Amino acid sequence: MSSITFAGNLAEEVELRYAQNGRAMARFRVLENRRTRNADGEWVDAEPNAWRVQVWGDMAENVAASCHKGDRVHITATSRPTSGQIKRPGRPADRRRSTRAKFLSASASTR
Repeated sequence: MSSITFAGNLAEEVELRYAQNGRAMARFRVLENRRTRNADGEWVDAEPNAWRVQVWGDMAENVAASCHKGDRVHITATSRPTSGQIKRPGRPADRRRSTRAKFLSASASTR
């Protein structure tokens, strides 16, 4: 399992659900803005990276209560393949399970 760290803004409201055993799970997407140089050497906006993230347990409830669409977050996550990726090797992994989430937006700490 690989780890990845990235920062970005929440693209949507956090979706909080509970498993049959009562354990909380939150899902959300983070957009990470990128800048590149064009042919003239000027910096321009590039297509953002979009990350789908899951968090579990107390962290899921904290993220759902504290973070809202547009808030800046810093995520450290592990990457693991979905069952579809195991059955179809070569399909890019796009789901991350967060092991740590930090709220960077001032608004996140005041809600």
